[in-house]
Amino acid sequence: MSKKGKVTATFVTMLLITALFAWFTPKATPLPEPALTAALTPTINIDPINGTVRTEVKVNGAIDTFNGSYTVRWDKTINVTTGYAVEYNVVTSFIIPQTVGAPLPGREVLVELIDNNKMVDNIANTTFKLYTKYHIKAVVPSPPSQLQEGQTTDIWVNVTGGEANTVYFANITVKEPPPANLTYWAIVSLTNTTTTGYGEGSITYPANFSAGAHTNYTGVYNIAFNKTCAIGNFAIGLTNATEYYRFQFVGIRATGYQSNESVWVNITFAGEDVISIQKNVSIGGVIEAIWRIPGNALMGLYTVNITSSRVNGTIKLVPDTQNFTIVKIPCRIQTKKLNGEVLAGVEVWVYDATMWAVNASLTNEEGWAEFWLEGGNYTFKAGWGEPGRRIPVGTLANESIRENVTLTLWYWITYLRIAISPPLHLINISITYQN
Repeated sequence: MSKKGKVTATFVTMLLITALFAWFTPKATPLPEPALTAALTPTINIDPINGTVRTEVKVNGAIDTFNGSYTVRWDKTINVTTGYAVEYNVVTSFIIPQTVGAPLPGREVLVELIDNNKMVDNIANTTFKLYTKYHIKAVVPSPPSQLQEGQTTDIWVNVTGGEANTVYFANITVKEPPPANLTYWAIVSLTNTTTTGYGEGSITYPANFSAGAHTNYTGVYNIAFNKTCAIGNFAIGLTNATEYYRFQFVGIRATGYQSNESVWVNITFAGEDVISIQKNVSIGGVIEAIWRIPGNALMGLYTVNITSSRVNGTIKLVPDTQNFTIVKIPCRIQTKKLNGEVLAGVEVWVYDATMWAVNASLTNEEGWAEFWLEGGNYTFKAGWGEPGRRIPVGTLANESIRENVTLTLWYWITYLRIAISPPLHLINISITYQN
């Protein structure tokens, strides 16, 4: 075979091999694009499935419209929340509104998830069992203030998830602090629950309770709504608060003594006498005294105790003894430049009246430094720069700290620009800071 024939045969052979290889090689089939599957009809699940008014209910479900809008409807009439699905999924929550309920096990209330984008087959539903709940609460001052002996308090009662168009009656009882054990009572008619299941009422203790009711003892008074439907308590003390700062006035009040009786009001700290005040009982058996906390009072727990100075004087079943605390004062300092800008990382030092450093702190991102200080006079100094090389940039001198305060400490720092016109060449300018 000639050279030309050999080349031709070789070329033909390669074509045949290539064709056969392509024929027998498996073909790669492209995978189909993943398809998002819609819910054929909306679905809904809730957690919990029973409870009372103000319960938070979590909703998980699906609708048939991709990223579609939805509504959660409560009791056929109240749209409690709306939103948009993530793809087809709905995750949300709502707080149960005032609604008619029933005693345990409760009334079944319809909960619906509505696909707002469709007109048919667009609602999923489930039920929540709503049961009646009773509440009782005494109105007292915000801590650390407190009620004192001889004072009154309003007691509020209400019912949620009650039956429709019903007037509930509450037998409110108040029990004295131990070791006393007498209980006083009063009947209160609540407002009609109408279509919301909510009714409420109130009464003043001890004025409108059974004979002998009082607040002449220190301690905790237990209160109840129909004995076990709801319970609570309130405290009565000798002082008008349970916490004080230096320089504040401690108001002391006690009742239940004989008119014109003489008593001792003693205040102690760590078992040591701080002050003793002799007082005569006023008409109505009331004792009142005031002690101003001195500027050098130690922080900690104090005890006030009231006893009759007579041999045959009043002895209470619950002794007139109560603790209170002298605490440090919260103080916030915000450091600002002269242009009003605040800076983080400024070191603020606190010095007492003798200029002894008592505390230090760095300002946060909003320029605030916070301290807890004993009542007195303080000086605040700000330092700016690298640790160990800070320079003083501001001072608040001899500030009187008597109560919760917020102060502003102004920096002596601002931006400085020096312009020389016309420009002068070959001149060196050096700027230094001297304290």
